[in-house]
Amino acid sequence: MDTREAVRRHLCVDPASIAAAALDRPARTGAVPPETVAEAPARYGRES
Repeated sequence: MDTREAVRRHLCVDPASIAAAALDRPARTGAVPPETVAEAPARYGRES
């Protein structure tokens, strides 16, 4: 694995982390189902 990719994941600036973070607030207000946030990492490139 490229070390830059590992650093991005560690700092939560990889695509999967950004997608999950962007969906968090709408999920808290009920605008987005919580399952959508839970699926974001796998959908956008990370399984865990």
